[in-house]
Amino acid sequence: MFMRETESNTHDKARSGMNHDQCVVICFSISLEQLLLSKCKRLNEMIKSNVTPMYEKVNDLLSTPHNRVSKKNEISIEHKKELDETSSVDEIQRIVNYKMMGYTLLNGAPKSMITDLRLSS
Repeated sequence: MFMRETESNTHDKARSGMNHDQCVVICFSISLEQLLLSKCKRLNEMIKSNVTPMYEKVNDLLSTPHNRVSKKNEISIEHKKELDETSSVDEIQRIVNYKMMGYTLLNGAPKSMITDLRLSS
């Protein structure tokens, strides 16, 4: 199909006074320009459809740990409010131990890093 269109365009141009080689060069440059424009349009569509969602996913992944940490801080503040002055030392150590174990296990720390505050004091 491309050859037929080129041939017909070449014959039309040849009738207008251009030689065959000039017509072929003009037809080739026009078709090359159209090809490049279509490739640019496809590339822009691909960037919009693939790259933009990727940035959104990266932003989600980066914001998630911050949200988790802030939620943990809110929980620990609530637990501190629950502890009053009448709580015994053993009770406070048990709660702190529990929180440390949960935090290190949640963040992937090996069990050897989990410390028992009751033994260290």
